[in-house]
Amino acid sequence: STILEHSERSPSMSQATNIHSIAKWNTAECIELKAKLAAGFRIIARRRMDDGIAGHISCRVPGFHDMFWVNPLGLFFEEVTPDDLLVVNLDGEILQGKRPYNQAAFAIHATLHAERHDVMAICHTHPPRGTAFAALGMPLKMLDQNACSFYEDHALVTEYEGVVATKEMARSMCAGIGKKRVAVLQNHGLITLGASIEQAVIDMLDMERTCELSLGVLAMWDRVIEVPREAALQSKAVFISRTRLQLQWDALVRQAAKA
Repeated sequence: STILEHSERSPSMSQATNIHSIAKWNTAECIELKAKLAAGFRIIARRRMDDGIAGHISCRVPGFHDMFWVNPLGLFFEEVTPDDLLVVNLDGEILQGKRPYNQAAFAIHATLHAERHDVMAICHTHPPRGTAFAALGMPLKMLDQNACSFYEDHALVTEYEGVVATKEMARSMCAGIGKKRVAVLQNHGLITLGASIEQAVIDMLDMERTCELSLGVLAMWDRVIEVPREAALQSKAVFISRTRLQLQWDALVRQAAKA
């Protein structure tokens, strides 16, 4: 979340890491994923959903269950390039990269990647409307087809203990998220856990839109007519389909490139 710096330890490489491992981080697949991850930061920034140098997006390194890329401490989302991304393991060692990391980023992403092997990418930020809605301590309602993307797949984490400085604090968040794909973090912000970078980023955009609509009807919250179950399931299938995610992602990348 916010600005808690990595310890005084400088970025270093564990003794177990060797040249063979480094080569695996720089395959064509890895280069493509790092480019996508950097694009994700630009997309979030273009929508003004970032929060200064707080917030983070991570992606598991292919072939490694205990390593992930994450943005370093001190850069705005719009500044992050593929070369800036750190490779960090679950013990907190920086295996590749020249900057320190945000301690909250390590605690949250290391804990979630360790617990959720179904997840490839995680996006966490404090977007204005999502954070405002989160302060209400209410779950989402299925207001429209966009919101239905999260039908029976979103959590409300009500325990806020301050900036997530430790893995113990992150485990509390993890327990609240459970097996859900996205979560509203009360008094904090939003988090999305995707099977791909595209899904994690697009889910964050869709969550922010849903929160904005929710705030718009808040005065009549008890009168909201939610989408019926069968229609919600049908809409969800369309919104999380690979085709929709890819088309939406391509359009977002084009849009961000024009910024």
